[in-house]
Amino acid sequence: MTNHLPALTLTPTPAMRAGTQHVWQHSQCGTVVVTPSTSPARSLGHCPNPSCRRPEAPWWRQQLPVAGLSAAAPTKPCACYLDCRDCSLTGDWHVHPGEPCPAHPDAPGDHDPADQE
Repeated sequence: MTNHLPALTLTPTPAMRAGTQHVWQHSQCGTVVVTPSTSPARSLGHCPNPSCRRPEAPWWRQQLPVAGLSAAAPTKPCACYLDCRDCSLTGDWHVHPGEPCPAHPDAPGDHDPADQE
């Protein structure tokens, strides 16, 4: 499967690997539901979306990797800190002077030791 969302990684769930889930999209409002593969479309009934104008309209079966999506791991190692002694930023992810994080260049903290002078 081609990954068209590079910021996300797809980790298949057991149901995805086994092919035991179906994805249904409501033909009028676009509501998406995932069911076991043993559930026929007629078992879905009317669309539960309160803003749907035609809840009695049919459902369409789709093929989408909707489960198992997560944020992609950073390509560079993280050097941020969370807990530190005597640091005013302890408890929040941050960096220390002269130790920028290559994965999170916008992390709070002091990025340039020259700023401390």
